[in-house]
Amino acid sequence: MQVIHGLPENSASFSFSAVAIGNFDGIHKGHQALLRKAVEGSKAQGLTPVVLTFYPHPVEVLNPQKKLEQLTTTSERLVLMESLGIQFVCVAQFDQKLKELLEAVSDGSKVSSSLIREKISQGEIEKATQLLGRPYSISGMVKPGDGRGQQLGFPTANLYCAAEKILPKNGVYVSRVKWQRQFFRAITNVGVRPTFHSENSPKLVEVHVLDLNAKLYDETLELEFLSFVREEMKFDSIEKLKAQIAKDILASKNSPLFDTL
Repeated sequence: MQVIHGLPENSASFSFSAVAIGNFDGIHKGHQALLRKAVEGSKAQGLTPVVLTFYPHPVEVLNPQKKLEQLTTTSERLVLMESLGIQFVCVAQFDQKLKELLEAVSDGSKVSSSLIREKISQGEIEKATQLLGRPYSISGMVKPGDGRGQQLGFPTANLYCAAEKILPKNGVYVSRVKWQRQFFRAITNVGVRPTFHSENSPKLVEVHVLDLNAKLYDETLELEFLSFVREEMKFDSIEKLKAQIAKDILASKNSPLFDTL
C-alpha cells in the first residue's frame, strides 16, 4: 500500500480512483463496510481504492480545548486499511483551510468512533468489540516496574502504549496478549493500584500473562481487551488482594471469549 503525507499537488494522482474520505478512528464495523464497498466497487470498475484521511484529528483543530483519546494511532489505521484492500492512502494535514473544502469529517454511520470511545471509557468492552468488529487493542513496550506483582506471586508486565490511545476505565479485564506471533490468555489491571498507591498516581496497564514464563522487558506486546471483570479496589490486606487476583485469573482461564476469536 502506498502512503503519502499531504494533499498531492497534481490531482491526476487520484485519477481513476474511488476515494473514501474520513478520519476512520478505530476502523470500526461501519468503517469496514464503507472501505470494503470502496474496494469492491473499485475492482468492479477497474479503479484504485483510495482513502483520504487526516492528521491531526479534526476535533483537535476545531475544538483544541478538548482532549481527544483515540481508538487507533495513524500507523494502526494504515495497517488495518491495507488489510481491507486499500491500495493508496493520503494523510492530509487537517486545518481550517481543509475544513472549508469538506462538507463533513464523519461517514454518517450509526456506528461512530465517539460511541466506541464512550463504551471503552465506561468499561463496556464487549459492546466496543461488537461495534469495532474486533477486540479493542493497544500495543507498546514492556518496561520494568516496582516488582510488586512478582512479590505477590503474580508477575506482571507493565505495558506503555502511545499517549493518544484511549484506555478503558480503571478495573480488571479478561484479555489476550499477542507476543512473537502467538496468543496467550491474560488478566489485565488498568489503574493506580490503590492498595499501594494514592488515587493521584499515574494510570498503569499491568498484564499477567497466563502460561508464559518469559522475560518480557523491552519486548513489544499487543494487548486485546475482551471483557470487564471488576472495578479496581483497595484491599485491607495483602492476603485479600492475593485471593482476589487468584479469582481474577480463574475468570480469565474460564472465559468462553477465547474460543470465539
